[in-house]
This record gives sequence, structure tokens and C-alpha cells, in this order.
Amino acid sequence: GFGFGSLVSVCAVNASTPPAGYSLNNTDCAPSDNTKWQSATLYVDADFDGYTSGASTVTCYGAAIPAGYVATLTAIDCND
Repeated sequence: GFGFGSLVSVCAVNASTPPAGYSLNNTDCAPSDNTKWQSATLYVDADFDGYTSGASTVTCYGAAIPAGYVATLTAIDCND
């Protein structure tokens, strides 16, 4: 595993060490897709100019924020 789990509970002998194939957390937003495991509120920057549309969405992603999104709200872009 890669350290992020789904909503499955399991009984372990040692509470700080999960069995093989399990995780100590249940934060994986896409348990069946190992390229995505975290989610955040992201803002649309569809034209990649550094300005956002003001629209936000909770997005599930992996190691990098997907293209067309940014992590912080900026000045509003009237043509995103």
C-alpha cells in the first residue's frame, strides 16, 4: 500500500501497525485507483493564466494538483 486507506475496519494485534494491505487512516478518496488518494477544495483556472473563476470544487487527486486547478482563490477571471 501507499499509506492511504478506505473505509474498511480491521482488528490488528498492534494498533500502531496495520496488517499488510491496510492503513492507519481512511482518507483515500479513490480506493480503487492507486494514482489518486487525497482530496482538497481546488479553484478552476481553465485558461492557466493564474486567475481563478471563483468556482471551487472538492477534487480527488494524487501527487500533483490536476491541470486547470489551483489550490488558492485569486482575483476573479472573467473568461475562465
